[in-house]
Amino acid sequence: MQKIKFIDITIFLLIILLPLSHMILMPQQIAGITGLNPVNLVWLIAFSWAYINKTPTIFGMSNFFNSKMVCFIFIYTLATLWTVIDIESLKPPPSQTLTASNILFGDFFKPLQFVITGWIIYKYSLYRGINNINLSLEILPILILVCAAYFYFFNVTPTEVNLTDPDYKAGRDAISSSIGFHANGLGGLSVSLFGYLIGTIEKPLKITRLFAICAVILIIVISFSRMSYLATLIIFFLVSRRLSLKHNLSALAVGLFVIMLFLPQIITRINYGVSDKKQDVNELSAGRVDGIWAPSWENIKTHPITGQGIYTIWKGKPNNSSSKKSNLSLPSHPHNAYLQVMLDMGLIGMTLLFIFLVHFWKTSKYHSGFRFALISWLLMGLTGNSFYPSLFNCLIWIFYGLACAQMKLTQTNSKTESSVKIQKPKFAQSTAQ
Repeated sequence: MQKIKFIDITIFLLIILLPLSHMILMPQQIAGITGLNPVNLVWLIAFSWAYINKTPTIFGMSNFFNSKMVCFIFIYTLATLWTVIDIESLKPPPSQTLTASNILFGDFFKPLQFVITGWIIYKYSLYRGINNINLSLEILPILILVCAAYFYFFNVTPTEVNLTDPDYKAGRDAISSSIGFHANGLGGLSVSLFGYLIGTIEKPLKITRLFAICAVILIIVISFSRMSYLATLIIFFLVSRRLSLKHNLSALAVGLFVIMLFLPQIITRINYGVSDKKQDVNELSAGRVDGIWAPSWENIKTHPITGQGIYTIWKGKPNNSSSKKSNLSLPSHPHNAYLQVMLDMGLIGMTLLFIFLVHFWKTSKYHSGFRFALISWLLMGLTGNSFYPSLFNCLIWIFYGLACAQMKLTQTNSKTESSVKIQKPKFAQSTAQ
């Protein structure tokens, strides 16, 4: 067993605190200094260690900061700066205030923090292994569930929360926002974590991993996100072919137990827009087709090659005859990650996104947990989430760092084995002489 070092505690805290950075219980200031909070403080310590620790065998950015990923991050940066310069053209809803400093900190520096976190994990896993990382990822969903229970029973007024009724929305939104997420975002984060946890199961199954999987399934259920449900089923189907019969039956038993706890609410959610008399695509998509996606295409037509920078959905007048809705009614993102890239960065952005995702897919062959999390990311992008580094997908960058570390180790071992094979005949020949 490894001796616990200070950096082990730091990384453990970083992985747990980063997804919870917007939770209402998380202090946002220390000594009255804006930006100085527990999450950023832990991150700065971890980053300092990763930057200073330049041991030749583990130092190097090329494996993580691949040119394909850097190009996508670069054009995202340009899209962000474009909006900062052209901020006067934004017409957000009256309930939302957007300033240049908000965009710089929230849409540039914070996403950069998530990306660099992946690099920190890349270096740490090569230096100290993955046991500590896996433990923190197992505790994370349990902690989120404990926080959700606390908010449900103690910290949110009973009139706002009532998950036991088929009309679950008020309770769901109150709990998820207290944790620091939109309900669909919490579902997306949980599905990616589910993909990692179930995709990296080892024999014998650890009790912490079992509890973590149970907790993450319960979080997915109470997110009441239909795409989260679908993505979870797809991932389980893909993983089940690799699991033993015992593990498959255990997973099914846990899933059925959790489903039975919230069966009326799940049925209500699945039937939303299906059992109505209209039964059209717009109702099934919770109003996304007419209210968001159709108006968004009007903005895409104005700048199809380059886009207009982030938050393009709030630029111009995306009215159309089918929706009759102004841009003031639109949310900050189009509830479709692919459409968001087309809006903000045009065909250039979509091309670089495709190259970037292909690189991620090739890297995922070295780490099954990252591959299944990546599949969940691609699926969740159809009705929400984002391909921009964000709180909803912060774990993807951690999983990517682990995959890059595994790729580095595999390549190093392959070179070592090849070197040994080449030298053996020479040694044998000299001995014979």
